[in-house]
Amino acid sequence: MEICNNKIALLEIPSETKYWFVRAGKEARYYQDFLYNEYIGLDSNGVSLNSLCELSKEIQTPDELLEAYKQAFEDHDLRALKYQATEAAWTEEQYKESLPSEKRKSKFRARRIFNFVESMSEGDIVIVPFTSSNKFLIGVIRSECLEVKISKDLILSDNGYEESNYGLRRYVSWVKELSRFEFSDKLYRASSAHQSLLELTSYAEDINGLLAPYHRYRDQCYYRMSVNTKEAVSSLTWLEYQTILRDIVGEDLDHVYQKQKVRKHPIARYLSPPSQ
Repeated sequence: MEICNNKIALLEIPSETKYWFVRAGKEARYYQDFLYNEYIGLDSNGVSLNSLCELSKEIQTPDELLEAYKQAFEDHDLRALKYQATEAAWTEEQYKESLPSEKRKSKFRARRIFNFVESMSEGDIVIVPFTSSNKFLIGVIRSECLEVKISKDLILSDNGYEESNYGLRRYVSWVKELSRFEFSDKLYRASSAHQSLLELTSYAEDINGLLAPYHRYRDQCYYRMSVNTKEAVSSLTWLEYQTILRDIVGEDLDHVYQKQKVRKHPIARYLSPPSQ
C-alpha cells in the first residue's frame, strides 16, 4: 500500500501481474483444502517436477519449452497406457483404439502443467471457484511451484474436508471470498469455462476492483464504488450523482474517466484518473 497525493491509500498492482483461474478439482471437491491450507495445485499424472525443471535448463524459448513438455508428457503417458494395457490383457486393437484419446489428454495436461510451472509467478492473482461458481476465492500466489509427496488414498482432514492428491502446488495468500454477484457478467462467463486452469489477464481491470476498491495499475488510479438499491434509478438520480462527483473532484473532473454498469445487483462504477 502507498499514499497517492497524500490523501488515499492505494494498492499498487504491478503491471506485469498475471491473472489465473484454477479449479479445485471436479465439482470443487478440494475447495476447502485449498482455502484452509492456502495453496492451489494440479495433478501431473506422475511426471516429476525435477524432470520438468531439467527441460527448462536445456531450452530457452517458451514455444520450444512447451513442445518439450508435450513430448515429455506424451512419452510418460503412453508408457503408462502400455502398462495398463498389459495388466488388463488388452488386445492390440484395444490398445491402438485408446492411443488417440490418450495423446489428446496428454497434450492438454502438458499445457496446463506448463502454465502452472513456467508461466505463473509469485505475485500473480488467482481465482478459485466453488461448486456451480456461486462463490470464489481470490488471492495472491506467494511461492514458486513445489512438489510434495502425496498419498493415493482418500484423506480427510481433522475438519472433515477432503485433501487433494495434487503433487504440484503453489502457496497462496487468500485475500477474500466473493459471491457470484460481485463478478462482472463478462468475468463470470469466462469463469464458466470447463478448463481446470485458464489465464484471465485480459480481465485484469475487472479483477483488480475485486481485490481493492482503491488501486493503481499501469499508471492509472482506480476507484470502485458500488450502490445497492431496490428502487428504479431515474435520470435525476444520475444527475445528482454527477453533480456530487463534480463537487468532490472540482477542476480535475476532466481527468476522471468513468465506466458504469447497471445490474439487478450492485451498481458498480469505476473511476480511473491518471496517477499523479
